[in-house]
Amino acid sequence: TGQEIGLSGSTGNSSGPHLHFEIRTTPNYGTAVDPVAFMGAHGGQL
Repeated sequence: TGQEIGLSGSTGNSSGPHLHFEIRTTPNYGTAVDPVAFMGAHGGQL
């Protein structure tokens, strides 16, 4: 099937359950990139 990478929930300043998923390309929190395009270009599937 696949590997679980996160959980959905509603904590902090949230209006409802959600999963925040993004990819950063540097260890210093550089610019966020589109995870679908990034994973596809690197052999991953979403």
